[in-house]
Amino acid sequence: MYAVFSIFFLSFVLTGTASAQDVKEKKVKTVSINLIVTDENGAALPNAGVILGEGLIHATTDAAGACSLAAKPGEVVAVTLHGYEKIVTSVAALAEDGKVVMKKSILYKTAEDVIPLPYNTGYKRTATGAYNTLYSAQLEKYPSNDLRNVMVGLVPGLRIEEREGAT
Repeated sequence: MYAVFSIFFLSFVLTGTASAQDVKEKKVKTVSINLIVTDENGAALPNAGVILGEGLIHATTDAAGACSLAAKPGEVVAVTLHGYEKIVTSVAALAEDGKVVMKKSILYKTAEDVIPLPYNTGYKRTATGAYNTLYSAQLEKYPSNDLRNVMVGLVPGLRIEEREGAT
């Protein structure tokens, strides 16, 4: 019995180490990126924030607007600076041309601040309550004669009550 158990155990250990050796790790090569951040006129922008990937690596540009990073080719780089629009680009694009040109934006009037309204445009900074935008493509997915029933499922927190059979 002891001999059978030891043979089984020995064969299990040898098979486990052999299969573990077959696994090869793929190593992704990193690319060196030299960024130069400028404005529309070509002037260097110091202290611009550079975020690599999912935010694990943060850096800032020096007085000449330059910054050097090592990154994987599939990652994304975001460059931000107060008063300028946010730039998001891939590492592969920056490896070819490391120049990032930032456009000046009117403070608090970026595309991220706009709330589309039916007959006007609102801004997030002036909104005091909750808002939700429904598009016709979303409403077409739920064919119904009663628009209230469709909106209850699409607008969070919306509650519609019918009282005494009134519609």
